[in-house]
Amino acid sequence: MHSCTGSILQAGNNKRHTGGTFCCLSKAFASVNHKFLLQKLKVWCVKVKVLGWLESYFGGRKQRVLLNSYYSQNCFSIWEIVYRGVPQRYVLGPLLFITYINDFPLKIRPISEIIMNADGTSVLISKPNYSDFKHLILLLCKL
Repeated sequence: MHSCTGSILQAGNNKRHTGGTFCCLSKAFASVNHKFLLQKLKVWCVKVKVLGWLESYFGGRKQRVLLNSYYSQNCFSIWEIVYRGVPQRYVLGPLLFITYINDFPLKIRPISEIIMNADGTSVLISKPNYSDFKHLILLLCKL
């Protein structure tokens, strides 16, 4: 928050047009798409044996919801296959999540400042000329 606020104030002091997008990453670990993550690891030349292990780890996992009420018996939803998410309580979960998002700054850093923290990402664009600023905002929206 300090870094983001500092960047915005500095841009204002330099009479620059500044805009930002502020993204909350609540439930971020649950948003990791297994298929996309495996494709990314394949591009990074992760060994076939490791990819197979991870595919097996993700493949066919199921979950259901338990509704536990004081006034009635436990009620379960039906079992559904899980296509997204990495476990948070183990070392592998955070590592896979970081792998999933680590190239995001590379895609937008040339046109903006990106500030990433544990539960959010801020993307700031700052230009002295309004028409350049507007052009970058529109470009960012297309990414």
